[in-house]
Amino acid sequence: MSALRATYSGEARAEWENLLVMAALPGRPVALRTVRRLGRAAGVDASEITRVAREIGAAS
Repeated sequence: MSALRATYSGEARAEWENLLVMAALPGRPVALRTVRRLGRAAGVDASEITRVAREIGAAS
């Protein structure tokens, strides 16, 4: 089970990083709930999620 958890955690972190790349592209709006969901799954703390959402202009 530990290996499965590590795999999921790694995939969640990769999704978070992909979100940051996607948000940097012009004309690609990102929903606030997507930022929150991916951030929580990746184990990112709430203050970092809030900072990133504000920085990329995530729409609510």
